[in-house]
Amino acid sequence: MAPPVAGGLAERAGRRVVVPVGLVLTAAGLALTLAAPLALFVAGLAVLTVGFFAAHGVASGWVAARASLGERPVGQAASLYSFWYYVGSSVGGTVAGRAWAAAGWPGAVAVAGTGVGGALVLALLLGRGNGLGRG
Repeated sequence: MAPPVAGGLAERAGRRVVVPVGLVLTAAGLALTLAAPLALFVAGLAVLTVGFFAAHGVASGWVAARASLGERPVGQAASLYSFWYYVGSSVGGTVAGRAWAAAGWPGAVAVAGTGVGGALVLALLLGRGNGLGRG
């Protein structure tokens, strides 16, 4: 449900707004999973999931739009996005597993939060980009 809703919001407000908001929701959801009551943990998972899929869905479309507007190969740009998405998932999963072994759930959340923070910085930097449309 999150990607189509986020896509509609991106059409109205722009990708430069929706992707960072999705990432902030992801981070907020991660933080909620650190709460002791099970209900807050479950709510955190829900918020994290909505934020992640909103950001990812819009970001993957943003890659194609930027490539097209910049007169770059769209298929290559989309492929590179997918490649690095899966590399990040593989490396992140491995590192999060080690963090889990060393520090439990808070360690895994710290690793995930670092990845979300990096994605937020990248989205904000790309949002300041070279004027390839409203974004």
